[in-house]
This record gives sequence, structure tokens and C-alpha cells, in this order.
Amino acid sequence: MVAQALEAELTRRRALDGNERVAIRPPTVVTLGADNVEAPAGEDGVRARRDATVHLGSSVVAIGPFTSTSTGARPCGYCLGARWQRLRAQFERQAIELGSGLQSTGEWPILTGNLLDSVWQLYLEVAGRPSGTGGVMEEAWVWVLDGQTLLTRRLPLVADPLCPACADQRPEPLTAELPPAPKRGDDEYRARSVESLALPDRSLVNPVCGILGRSSFLSVTSPTTAPVHGRVVFKGYHRLAELTWSGQGNSFAASRGLAYLEGLERYAGIARRHRAEPLIAAYEDVADRAIDREVRFLR
Repeated sequence: MVAQALEAELTRRRALDGNERVAIRPPTVVTLGADNVEAPAGEDGVRARRDATVHLGSSVVAIGPFTSTSTGARPCGYCLGARWQRLRAQFERQAIELGSGLQSTGEWPILTGNLLDSVWQLYLEVAGRPSGTGGVMEEAWVWVLDGQTLLTRRLPLVADPLCPACADQRPEPLTAELPPAPKRGDDEYRARSVESLALPDRSLVNPVCGILGRSSFLSVTSPTTAPVHGRVVFKGYHRLAELTWSGQGNSFAASRGLAYLEGLERYAGIARRHRAEPLIAAYEDVADRAIDREVRFLR
């Protein structure tokens, strides 16, 4: 397989460099797009993707994630693989996630000398040192090498809350404190401005591991506002469904922030975002602190 050949070559080059490179983490290669990341082959499959440092796709090579702190264990390689798969075209995801099985025809990509040299030099550059972080949620970085142009980009990766390898398994908190949020003025409708939230734009939207999609789009023909919109495909109970988000403000920057907030709201509401088992109780057991929906919403 191509992934095994790439791992063998990277391991060989690491050994040839002698003691100078021994401290660098040994490269572990997994494929992207060859199987369903979210249906791994047992615990061994989860661990293999969790510990992977090189992710080989048909046209890209992703190296990482490497965290910027010595104690942080999240996110992991599984988070990267899952987010990458969710950004593929809908027809590709249907084949991978809803199909009856995939069969490879031929080997791709072709490991040319230029590609091998580029992957090895990039791995040497990033695997032996921590990387800086530039945002509140940007926990780790991934370096992506285009297999055709050799263009390299660095993108932030946020941990997946449903990751079977590194997600928090502890129960969710039973209560949450909601402090007062008075209006800032008569003409204000939010307790905080969108700009003050410092949303991690590159983590939310990027073509490799974005949470809300591959990119956002500007509607330059609107005569009144400056709309920004985007989309991502999520897997429901029976099929893949499109999730769209948008924002409309007086500038594209303001609209983009509003669009991301709407996207995060829908992302959080479309499915449970925690791996802990849900707490279930009869209404009679929690009647003193629960809402009776039949009474409250039928009035």
C-alpha cells in the first residue's frame, strides 16, 4: 500500500540521519478517504489513527496535529481524520459512510522523488519542535502539503468532542450558572459585541479540518446588507443532511462573525456533542427543578 511505502521511506530517512534525528517522533502514516474514519476497526483502529502523525490523501499529505503545549493531549490524529472526512463532497461521503464497502483500484498518489523530499523536509521541520498558537480555541496545528503543487499551508485544528480516542468521558455538569446579561444600550440587542468574542475564524472554516465547512461565501450583489453564508454536510440518523448558516450585517466582517455564531448554534443543536452517557430520570424524580413541557408549552 502507498501509506506503508511512505511510512517505510520516512522511517528509513530518519534512521539514515543518525543521532541528530533520533529525538524526532517516529512517523506513523494512515490514509484519508480509503475507509470510514468514524467506523474504525475496533480499538486498534482507533489507536492507530489517534497516534498517526502523517495522513495521506489522494492529493494532499497532512502532517500533525502537533500541540503547542507539552501537557496537552488533544486534539489527536483521529480528530483530524474525522474532520477531514466531514468536509468531503457529499457524493464521496455517501460512498464512504453509507456504501457497502470500498475497493481500491490502483495506488494513489504516486510517491515521486519531489513529493517524498517535500514530505520528509516538512516532517523534519515540524515534528521536532512545538508550534505556536494564535487563538483561544486553536489547540494544535496541522501542516498540509498539496501533492500536485507542493504548496504548504498551516491550519489550526480543534479537538472533536465526539472523538473516541481523546474526548472527555466524564458526565456533563448538572447545572450551569447564567449570570444577568443587561443590554448595553437602547439600540443594542446583544450583551456583547461579536468582535469581542474573538472567534477563531481559521479553526471554524478551512478546507482541511474546519468545523463549519470548507469556506464561507460573500454575497456581493445584495443592495442592502453584506451577507456571508456557508454550508457543511452532517450525518443524521438515516442519511446525510446539509446544514447552512449565514449572517447579515453592514460589513462582511460583521456578517462573517454573525454567520459563524449561527453555524455554531446549529452545530451544537443538531446532535449531542459529548461522549458521556446522558442522565435520564422520570419527571416525578426531578419535578422540583424541571420544566413540565406539557403544561408550559401548551398554554
